[in-house]
Amino acid sequence: MKQSQIFNSEKCISISHWDLDGVFSPILLKHCFGDQIKKVSPCGYGKLDAVIKNNACKNLIITDLSLTQKQIDDVDELYQEVIWIDHHLTSKGLDYPNHWTVMIDTRACATKLVYLWLQHIGYDLSVAKEFVDATESYDMWRHDDPNGMILNNIFWDINFWKFMEAFKDFKWDPILMERAKEIEVEKHKAISEMETYVIEDILRVTIGSEYISDITLHYPEEKHQVIISGKNKLSIRSSNDLSEFYTILNDKGIEAGGHKNAGGVTYPGDSMEVIEEFYNFVRG
Repeated sequence: MKQSQIFNSEKCISISHWDLDGVFSPILLKHCFGDQIKKVSPCGYGKLDAVIKNNACKNLIITDLSLTQKQIDDVDELYQEVIWIDHHLTSKGLDYPNHWTVMIDTRACATKLVYLWLQHIGYDLSVAKEFVDATESYDMWRHDDPNGMILNNIFWDINFWKFMEAFKDFKWDPILMERAKEIEVEKHKAISEMETYVIEDILRVTIGSEYISDITLHYPEEKHQVIISGKNKLSIRSSNDLSEFYTILNDKGIEAGGHKNAGGVTYPGDSMEVIEEFYNFVRG
């Protein structure tokens, strides 16, 4: 199949989320487009506005990041051509310009969506499939591929840039894999020492600022969990679809959103008010 070039072969910037799903998206893009990707800018939501406005190119690819309507307007004003690929619930239903290339699908992680899009425009990415599948398993909370946990451990141990370099050719480094296993032991020890309690056999609450994504895996029997992860911040996990709960909090002026079964909450007051709201939601 004939390969396609993006932006008429002109250079572009890649902005992606600072996590495992976020890092493999630009790895795939760099693998296919090489130096056409002039700059990769990883960021969290707190720095997204600043990163968007630092436009060293007129073309932009955004992956694994949900945008607000204001950010969509800013991007459209600052950039000529835009590709936006994301899988968060909060990205659905927004009003984006018709000339953008947009792929929003909550059924797969962003890395998988980038992988499918690149295949669609003509790139053979069979060399990357093992890593895409592992990332998909971890990020979408299936956890049916042990390599997903290994990759995530490596990512948080060596940071975004070193991870991109280590996996640019989609090959395993035995030293990094061994370190990932050591991290797993350290992590479970730390999680087991965190303060935790269960409310009426329905909702587990854990206080911990580290290993947020892995705390729920430490208690696989629990269907609904809250992690008090920092000042005015909660992480929530549930076997229920969280879309309605996000809406409940948003209607009360509380920032909440994320994935179908995992998300974050930033609250202005007492954490117990949000936890009680979540308890009532999962109890039904």
